[in-house]
Amino acid sequence: MLACGRPSPVRPDVFIKKVETAGSGLLMKKEIANVMFSVQYKPVDYILSKELMNHSLISSDLEKRRKQLDGYRYFTFRVKGKDEKDPVRIGTLSQEEYDQKQGYLSSDIQRDFLLVEGKDSVPCSICHYEKTYGLSPFVTLVLAFKDSENRNKEDNELSFLYQDHVFGAGNIWMKISTGDLKDIPTVNFN
Repeated sequence: MLACGRPSPVRPDVFIKKVETAGSGLLMKKEIANVMFSVQYKPVDYILSKELMNHSLISSDLEKRRKQLDGYRYFTFRVKGKDEKDPVRIGTLSQEEYDQKQGYLSSDIQRDFLLVEGKDSVPCSICHYEKTYGLSPFVTLVLAFKDSENRNKEDNELSFLYQDHVFGAGNIWMKISTGDLKDIPTVNFN
């Protein structure tokens, strides 16, 4: 149901499922060679919903937390190898090279991400590498980009760029369409 061109408000649990569904356009995937790259766009209401559902946030602190998160666009970037092994090992010939890649993921990869909205190109402001010491078949990075001046313009899609220097895939572009951004429902936190 639409209200003023936007979907009707939904409960936090429904909102989470909507955002995480591949058909929403907010979860993008691209396979190159034997590597799957995925980007999950996480609107502020998604983060708030997750924190409420995980009981790490109480309702009375909702607006305070929103103010902390506002001003940025949040994403989870994930890399998975086809063989279900540590993707950092892909194309890695020695332990020294593996350690260099781990170091790059921990400190230098932030500059490899760019968010394009309209005519604005926004570099990654926050990048957190979830180091699993090879115990996970994923590389996961949590990213934040400051809002661009074009944030609320009607016709802007979001283009996410990862300039790969670790997995041998080159430049990877993924887009969220204007329609998918407009279809993000609001959340009823009451």
